[in-house]
Amino acid sequence: MKKIRKIILAFMLLISIFGCTAVSEDVSTPSGAVVKYLKEVKKNLPQVMNSASAEIEIPDGFEGFFERIFKSAAQFDYEIINETIEDDQAEVTVKIKTYAFGNSLTNTFIDFVSQGETLLTAGASEEMLMNLLTQIWTEKVNDEIRKGKQYVSTVTIRLERNENEWLVISENEDDLELFNAISGNLYKLMLSYEE
Repeated sequence: MKKIRKIILAFMLLISIFGCTAVSEDVSTPSGAVVKYLKEVKKNLPQVMNSASAEIEIPDGFEGFFERIFKSAAQFDYEIINETIEDDQAEVTVKIKTYAFGNSLTNTFIDFVSQGETLLTAGASEEMLMNLLTQIWTEKVNDEIRKGKQYVSTVTIRLERNENEWLVISENEDDLELFNAISGNLYKLMLSYEE
């Protein structure tokens, strides 16, 4: 699970990189800056995650799995709901809609516990259990993708004005909320399972 978390943390780096640069087609408004920021995240998420996963030892069977999750996560929809400007600071509220990958993890553990227990009592190897986990989670992720984008979350993105342009401020707590929204609540669930 810690290796999986490292991949997710690489996504946090992606958000931070785009948050520190003016990547907007229209940086004269906070909403314009956020729209371009989210376009860049969508565009670069799969390749950043592939680079990150190449540097991390991915458990056997999970190689293509993460590529599928992050390509699908990059298909998130977004809608600007509100923009508030106060002097050189702004907040843009965004509704994110994506696949409920968090549900896939929860349902994976439910099925894995029941099926894995049976295999364990029959003397299954660690490799057999890992194969079962991969098979179940892949099935559950595919189920969520077939259902369509059902996870909806609202996040606030903070910006600051730098002369005539608006820049997204990258702050860990805000980045976590955005990442959790884009991942369909997968990130928060993974953290809760680690505790």
